[in-house]
Amino acid sequence: MKRRILSLAAGLLLVLSACAPAGPQSSEELIYPTSHPSSTPPPTESQAVQTTPEPSASSPAPTPTESQPVQTAQAGAPVWGVQESECSQADDEDKDVLLVQGKFSLPLIENAKGVAAYEAINQWYMDLSAGLRSDTLANAGQADADYALSKSMGYAFTYYTDEESYEITHQTDRMVSILRTHYGHTGGTYPTLLYMADHFDLTTGEVLTFDDFFTDPDAAASIALKEVLRQAAQGDANGTTYDAALTESLFDRENFYLTADAVVFFYQPQDLAPNAAGAPTFPVDRSLFGDLLAPWA
Repeated sequence: MKRRILSLAAGLLLVLSACAPAGPQSSEELIYPTSHPSSTPPPTESQAVQTTPEPSASSPAPTPTESQPVQTAQAGAPVWGVQESECSQADDEDKDVLLVQGKFSLPLIENAKGVAAYEAINQWYMDLSAGLRSDTLANAGQADADYALSKSMGYAFTYYTDEESYEITHQTDRMVSILRTHYGHTGGTYPTLLYMADHFDLTTGEVLTFDDFFTDPDAAASIALKEVLRQAAQGDANGTTYDAALTESLFDRENFYLTADAVVFFYQPQDLAPNAAGAPTFPVDRSLFGDLLAPWA
């Protein structure tokens, strides 16, 4: 059976504003609160969830706000919920055979109404959700070819699956750091796991990068890499060590998330060790950065 490789650059990190049209046997929806359709959902029109806590499934997508950013001191700390998004497509002829299915759980600020920064963050994740559904449905053609091959070869077909979840790793009154985990399985021996981190300024709604957290980003990256290499040579809690040259060549300073005590750098599974259970992580204590760490972070 063929196995597709998910790409960080194409699909998962790309923010799209709309979902590609699904075929006649496709089903796609945003759900709030969570709902679980049957494995062969009937065709439905694409639907969008509002960024307020009381939307109905048929409500239109929110329009851009004209209000100015509101400080979190006025708006109150964000109340985090979840937006559930699902899509699926069945085979054209064997309509009881599911080809692809996507289930995505992404952040939703429930008290965003009237707060431009919070609404912008919600919209960012709504756009991401649309892109994830589009990417899942785009694989229906390949899944259909695999299904046809499985029938001719006499082996069981397993539909393609994409899932995404998240956790908030650190939050202050100015910013939030979020780690997303993407699980994909296309019938091969091993699923594909991908990890991505998002950071937002809670007073403006702007996306933050590594450079925004340090007064001298290049110097901070050098300190981080040195510590990552030290930990890679020393080994993790399981005694696993990592090749220094490979660890250095694959180091990406944007692959990080914040905790209260550290800046944690991560690699994708299988980057440093075959069939890793999770992403190799290297927590760099905040104290190592000295005054390079921006105080607001």
